[in-house]
Amino acid sequence: MKRALLFSICLLAFGSAVAFGADSATSRTTQAKSAKGMIGKAKGPNAVTVGEAYRDSARLAGNVVVIRGKVVKVTAGIMDKNWVHIQDGTENNGNYDLTCTTSGELPPKGAVVTVTGRLATNRDFGAGYFYPVIVEDVTFSKK
Repeated sequence: MKRALLFSICLLAFGSAVAFGADSATSRTTQAKSAKGMIGKAKGPNAVTVGEAYRDSARLAGNVVVIRGKVVKVTAGIMDKNWVHIQDGTENNGNYDLTCTTSGELPPKGAVVTVTGRLATNRDFGAGYFYPVIVEDVTFSKK
């Protein structure tokens, strides 16, 4: 019973491709197609692109970053967090989808938003869900 419940939660939170162990390159290719073109970099001293967040993650870890991107996936209420994936048309070593967490209001899928939050590296939430780069406790604006 517990195993079935955990599987259902994981399936809802992270999508069927992860839950069924699909090839990660295939999953990334599918996600990349949903955000077409360059979104444009946010303004300000803490502004970075998704590609820069991955490339400079060691330097940015623990700091507040501002990223402008298109919302490609929204999942609410998993592990007491809301999960939002954004893309801006940039990438670093094949990483172009950035996961953000929030306890606040969620933007709709397809919206172009500015995300402000603290970048973290090597976050392990257990059950095989590890994020080399994630932006936590974000707020969203439509700037």
